[in-house]
Amino acid sequence: MVRKHVFVQHTLTGIYKFFTNKNDRTFLWLSLMYGGKQRFKKSKIRFIGYEFDVPDIRSFLWQFKEIFVEEYYRFETDSKAPIIFDCGANVGTSCAFFKLMY
Repeated sequence: MVRKHVFVQHTLTGIYKFFTNKNDRTFLWLSLMYGGKQRFKKSKIRFIGYEFDVPDIRSFLWQFKEIFVEEYYRFETDSKAPIIFDCGANVGTSCAFFKLMY
């Protein structure tokens, strides 16, 4: 019984997220547009008004999912313009997220 409940909850959560989270739909669109590209080949990708030079499309897609869909970097603050130190630069995905959020 518990396994069925977990399966239904997981399935419905995905569907709910798709309809309520614009970034989840963007991830799907980006995956369909760029997911079949050759691995480890420098490419340009556009989203949310920015153009990124990425060394590997698939790695970028999963970064997008973690940062924009799952919101791993989201935090609560009372400041409208918090000071954020991003010390692990890759292609700038986290900077774009922080700029949109704060």
